[in-house]
Amino acid sequence: MVGPNLVFLKVVNKTQNPMKTLLDGFFDDDAEKLRQEAEVKLKADPHGNLVIEPTHGEEVSLSDKGTIRRLKYKADRYHPCGCSAEEPSGGRCGEEGCGQTACARCFQRCRSCLVPLCVECQQHTTVDGQSTVLCMTCLAKLKGQRLLRRITGLFVKLEDRKES
Repeated sequence: MVGPNLVFLKVVNKTQNPMKTLLDGFFDDDAEKLRQEAEVKLKADPHGNLVIEPTHGEEVSLSDKGTIRRLKYKADRYHPCGCSAEEPSGGRCGEEGCGQTACARCFQRCRSCLVPLCVECQQHTTVDGQSTVLCMTCLAKLKGQRLLRRITGLFVKLEDRKES
Protein backbone atom coordinates (compact mmCIF):
# COMPACT_ATOMS: atom_id res chain seq x y z
CA MET A 1 0.00 0.00 0.00
CA VAL A 2 2.86 2.38 0.72
CA GLY A 3 4.62 1.87 -2.63
CA PRO A 4 1.75 2.89 -4.93
CA ASN A 5 0.87 5.84 -2.70
CA LEU A 6 4.43 7.13 -2.74
CA VAL A 7 4.48 6.91 -6.54
CA PHE A 8 1.15 8.72 -6.58
CA LEU A 9 2.65 11.42 -4.33
CA LYS A 10 5.46 11.99 -6.84
CA VAL A 11 2.95 12.26 -9.70
CA VAL A 12 0.90 14.81 -7.77
CA ASN A 13 3.98 16.92 -7.09
CA LYS A 14 5.02 16.89 -10.75
CA THR A 15 1.68 17.43 -12.48
CA GLN A 16 -0.47 19.08 -9.79
CA ASN A 17 -3.36 17.04 -11.25
CA PRO A 18 -4.08 13.91 -9.19
CA MET A 19 -7.03 12.88 -11.38
CA LYS A 20 -4.85 12.57 -14.45
CA THR A 21 -3.07 9.44 -13.29
CA LEU A 22 -6.23 7.84 -11.96
CA LEU A 23 -8.68 8.43 -14.80
CA ASP A 24 -6.71 8.90 -18.02
CA GLY A 25 -7.14 6.02 -20.40
CA PHE A 26 -10.60 5.13 -19.14
CA PHE A 27 -12.20 6.93 -22.07
CA ASP A 28 -10.70 7.62 -25.50
CA ASP A 29 -7.96 10.23 -25.64
CA ASP A 30 -10.08 12.43 -27.96
CA ALA A 31 -12.08 13.80 -25.02
CA GLU A 32 -11.61 17.38 -23.87
CA LYS A 33 -11.69 17.53 -20.10
CA LEU A 34 -14.24 20.03 -18.80
CA ARG A 35 -13.89 19.40 -15.09
CA GLN A 36 -11.86 17.16 -12.81
CA GLU A 37 -12.33 16.85 -9.06
CA ALA A 38 -10.57 14.68 -6.56
CA GLU A 39 -10.67 14.33 -2.81
CA VAL A 40 -7.61 12.91 -1.15
CA LYS A 41 -6.65 11.98 2.38
CA LEU A 42 -3.26 13.09 3.70
CA LYS A 43 -1.80 10.77 6.30
CA ALA A 44 1.46 9.20 7.42
CA ASP A 45 2.54 5.59 7.03
CA PRO A 46 4.06 3.64 9.99
CA HIS A 47 7.50 5.02 9.06
CA GLY A 48 6.37 8.67 9.16
CA ASN A 49 6.35 9.22 5.37
CA LEU A 50 3.60 11.40 3.91
CA VAL A 51 1.01 9.38 1.97
CA ILE A 52 -1.68 10.83 -0.30
CA GLU A 53 -4.62 8.48 -0.60
CA PRO A 54 -7.34 9.26 -3.17
CA THR A 55 -10.79 8.73 -1.67
CA HIS A 56 -13.12 9.67 -4.52
CA GLY A 57 -13.45 11.98 -7.48
CA GLU A 58 -15.24 12.88 -10.67
CA GLU A 59 -14.32 13.79 -14.24
CA VAL A 60 -16.57 15.37 -16.83
CA SER A 61 -15.27 15.43 -20.40
CA LEU A 62 -16.52 16.24 -23.88
CA SER A 63 -15.57 13.99 -26.81
CA ASP A 64 -14.77 15.40 -30.26
CA LYS A 65 -18.20 14.09 -31.35
CA GLY A 66 -19.96 16.13 -28.66
CA THR A 67 -20.62 13.35 -26.17
CA ILE A 68 -20.58 14.46 -22.54
CA ARG A 69 -18.89 11.85 -20.41
CA ARG A 70 -19.03 11.68 -16.65
CA LEU A 71 -16.86 9.32 -14.65
CA LYS A 72 -17.08 8.98 -10.87
CA TYR A 73 -14.80 6.81 -8.82
CA LYS A 74 -14.51 5.77 -5.22
CA ALA A 75 -11.21 4.24 -4.23
CA ASP A 76 -11.40 1.18 -2.01
CA ARG A 77 -8.71 0.55 0.55
CA TYR A 78 -7.69 -2.73 2.07
CA HIS A 79 -6.29 -3.95 5.36
CA PRO A 80 -3.03 -5.93 5.02
CA CYS A 81 -5.14 -9.07 5.65
CA GLY A 82 -6.84 -8.41 2.29
CA CYS A 83 -10.25 -7.40 3.64
CA SER A 84 -11.82 -4.07 2.66
CA ALA A 85 -10.94 -1.12 4.89
CA GLU A 86 -14.67 -0.59 5.34
CA GLU A 87 -14.50 -3.57 7.72
CA PRO A 88 -13.78 -2.38 11.28
CA SER A 89 -10.16 -2.59 12.36
CA GLY A 90 -9.36 -5.34 14.84
CA GLY A 91 -6.03 -3.98 16.01
CA ARG A 92 -2.31 -3.73 15.40
CA CYS A 93 -0.02 -6.77 15.54
CA GLY A 94 2.18 -7.00 18.62
CA GLU A 95 4.89 -9.26 17.17
CA GLU A 96 8.29 -7.59 17.20
CA GLY A 97 8.99 -5.79 13.92
CA CYS A 98 5.51 -6.28 12.44
CA GLY A 99 2.93 -3.66 13.43
CA GLN A 100 0.45 -4.50 10.63
CA THR A 101 -3.27 -4.10 11.18
CA ALA A 102 -6.02 -6.59 10.48
CA CYS A 103 -9.78 -6.33 10.31
CA ALA A 104 -11.83 -7.43 13.33
CA ARG A 105 -12.72 -10.73 11.64
CA CYS A 106 -9.10 -11.73 10.88
CA PHE A 107 -7.46 -10.26 13.99
CA GLN A 108 -6.66 -12.74 16.78
CA ARG A 109 -4.66 -12.96 20.00
CA CYS A 110 -2.17 -15.60 21.09
CA ARG A 111 -3.94 -18.17 23.26
CA SER A 112 -1.04 -18.29 25.69
CA CYS A 113 0.26 -14.72 26.16
CA LEU A 114 -2.62 -12.76 24.54
CA VAL A 115 -0.33 -10.71 22.27
CA PRO A 116 -2.37 -9.25 19.34
CA LEU A 117 -1.61 -10.95 16.00
CA CYS A 118 -2.13 -10.04 12.35
CA VAL A 119 -2.88 -12.77 9.79
CA GLU A 120 0.77 -13.22 8.77
CA CYS A 121 2.04 -13.66 12.36
CA GLN A 122 -0.64 -16.13 13.48
CA GLN A 123 0.83 -19.59 14.04
CA HIS A 124 -1.90 -22.24 13.82
CA THR A 125 -1.30 -25.45 15.76
CA THR A 126 -3.13 -28.12 17.73
CA VAL A 127 -3.01 -28.13 21.54
CA ASP A 128 -4.88 -30.78 23.52
CA GLY A 129 -6.77 -31.83 20.39
CA GLN A 130 -8.03 -28.29 19.63
CA SER A 131 -6.88 -25.99 16.85
CA THR A 132 -5.46 -22.79 18.31
CA VAL A 133 -3.46 -19.67 17.40
CA LEU A 134 -0.13 -18.87 19.03
CA CYS A 135 2.52 -16.20 18.55
CA MET A 136 5.97 -17.25 17.31
CA THR A 137 7.49 -17.14 20.82
CA CYS A 138 4.78 -19.32 22.40
CA LEU A 139 4.90 -21.75 19.47
CA ALA A 140 8.68 -22.14 19.96
CA LYS A 141 8.11 -22.80 23.68
CA LEU A 142 5.42 -25.37 22.87
CA LYS A 143 7.70 -27.16 20.40
CA GLY A 144 10.45 -27.22 23.05
CA GLN A 145 8.06 -28.70 25.61
CA ARG A 146 6.90 -31.36 23.15
CA LEU A 147 10.49 -32.28 22.33
CA LEU A 148 11.37 -32.50 26.03
CA ARG A 149 8.33 -34.75 26.66
CA ARG A 150 9.40 -37.05 23.82
CA ILE A 151 12.95 -37.27 25.15
CA THR A 152 11.92 -37.84 28.78
CA GLY A 153 9.24 -40.29 27.64
CA LEU A 154 11.91 -42.26 25.82
CA PHE A 155 14.01 -42.47 29.00
CA VAL A 156 11.00 -43.56 31.03
CA LYS A 157 10.30 -46.36 28.51
CA LEU A 158 13.95 -47.48 28.65
CA GLU A 159 13.84 -47.53 32.48
CA ASP A 160 10.65 -49.66 32.35
CA ARG A 161 12.37 -52.17 30.05
CA LYS A 162 15.40 -52.46 32.32
CA GLU A 163 13.21 -53.20 35.36
CA SER A 164 11.32 -55.94 33.51
